[in-house]
This record gives sequence, structure tokens and C-alpha cells, in this order.
Amino acid sequence: MERLTEVPSRASPDSATATPLLDVRDLTLRFGGVTALDGVSFSVCGSELFAVIGPNGAGKTSIFNCLNGVYRPQSGSIELGGESLVGRPPAAIAALGVARTFQNLGLFGHLSLVDNLMLGRHHLMRTGFLSGMVWWGRARREEIEHRAAVEEIIELLELEPYRAMPAGMLPYGVAKRAELGRALAMRPRLLLLDEPVAGMNLEETEDMARYLLEVRRDLGVAMILVEHDMRLVMDLADRVLALDFGVAIATGPPERIQRDPKVIEAYLGGFVSDSALSHALPHTLSHAFPHDHEGRRGAGDPRDTGGAS
Repeated sequence: MERLTEVPSRASPDSATATPLLDVRDLTLRFGGVTALDGVSFSVCGSELFAVIGPNGAGKTSIFNCLNGVYRPQSGSIELGGESLVGRPPAAIAALGVARTFQNLGLFGHLSLVDNLMLGRHHLMRTGFLSGMVWWGRARREEIEHRAAVEEIIELLELEPYRAMPAGMLPYGVAKRAELGRALAMRPRLLLLDEPVAGMNLEETEDMARYLLEVRRDLGVAMILVEHDMRLVMDLADRVLALDFGVAIATGPPERIQRDPKVIEAYLGGFVSDSALSHALPHTLSHAFPHDHEGRRGAGDPRDTGGAS
């Protein structure tokens, strides 16, 4: 597999020389004889929106699982703000400022939306069990402080009408927003977004894109986006990393990635002619993952299997 040559970013001129918030070098992950990631390297600067794309099984979710401590890579380094993440448990990595949303919703269905978001503040709380039980003094002040922070997130994501509703009763698009809100409640420096618009119709997708842009503008959070919706990726991302069978085959600004022959070949397979390249990746990849007439995934979409991505 031919490895990548990095091209300049369309992000701000300073981003190329800025000290990266996240620095991943030569990341290799194996499961027995299967290599999920093979020497993958990339960096993400503060407030950058960095996207990772690739066919199913390319290693996208494996990168996330390495970043938040679910998997421990066999070799390579992962540094967040100069601190190594390799070998740290997920809770310790969350405390360092890494938050994640999940492709499959992880909300507690019997808890209200507010209580689900409050769970994101748990690692920031210092009150013990007994003082929290009596809800007095420091425990009360801390609860009020964190509820105020959660209310700001609810306002940012326009969740006010649903704040008291059990999460299990939320409409799907609203539940995906609540998942994002819980991750933001963790006060992250780096936000990992695992297919945030999967299963959404066009209107819901456009709404989520707007919220992500507002989060970036108002909170300045760096984001890594894994998503199959290429229109969303090409519209939002500053830079894109393309994977194929665990190997990084291209990285750079979206307008270059969408015309890269190796990326198009990874999605279509086989030889790609010059005439095919003239159609570019937006046309190629927008049809690589078909939707039904309402914009939702049709029956038989490979993403419904819950397999590795």
C-alpha cells in the first residue's frame, strides 16, 4: 500500500507552524495476524476540525479507540499537549480533556436529558458520596455550578424543549444532539466525533453541521470527525486523513483529497482512469454510501452491521 504525501492545509496560515494539540506518530495496532493500523501519523491543532475518512474496515474507529484508551497500540506515540496517552486508562484520558461521542447512542434512557448531560461533568466534581447525599455546603454549590454549565450547553444546542424528557423518548436527531452535549459537558480540549450524522435525514444533518460550527466558534474545541457523509466532511473539515486497510494514503485539505487518485481508488477499487478523476471525489463518495429518498440509510447499508470502521 502506497503511503501518503502530506499536502498543505486550507486552514489558517498559522496552523502549519502551530504546536499541535494532538500529535500521533507511527501508530500501529494489531489483532493477532490482522494489522488494523499500520504506521499512521497525523497531528491536530487547537480549534482545528480534522476529518478521518475511509471505507468500512479502514481503521477509523480503531484510531478513536487508541486515542481514548480502549485499545493499546503495539507501537507508536500519542501525545496530547505534550503528555503521552498510550497506556493510560480511558478515565485518565478523559480527565486530560478528551471526550467522545459514539456511533450508537450511549444515553441512559430512563434519565432526563439534563441528568444525562450532568454525567459528563462527573469527572470535574470533587464532592464525596456522603456530602453529596445530604446536598449541603460544597456539594450544593458544586451541583449548582455544574448545572449552570449544562444549561449553557442546552441553550447552545437548542435542547430547551427536551431538558426534562427521558432520553429514551427523545427523537433520534435530538438524541444525537444530546450525545454531543454530554461530550461537551466534559469540558474537552479534543472532541472525537464518531459518525455524528449517521442515520439522520438531510434536515437533521444540516442542523448538526450548524451546531458543530457553533461549537467550534464559541468554544474553540479541536475536533476529529469520522463520518461517511462526504458532503459534510468536505464542507466542514480543515484537513482530511484518508485511510485504506489501516494505512494513511493521503492527507491534506478537502479540495485536494477529493481529487486524489489513491483515495478514489480506495472507494471504487481497481484502476481509475483520468476521465474518472475529472468527476472528483464529491460525486464518487457521495454515492458510495446510498441513502433512501428521505435521506436516511436504506436497508442493507453496511453501517447497520455495527462492524469495524
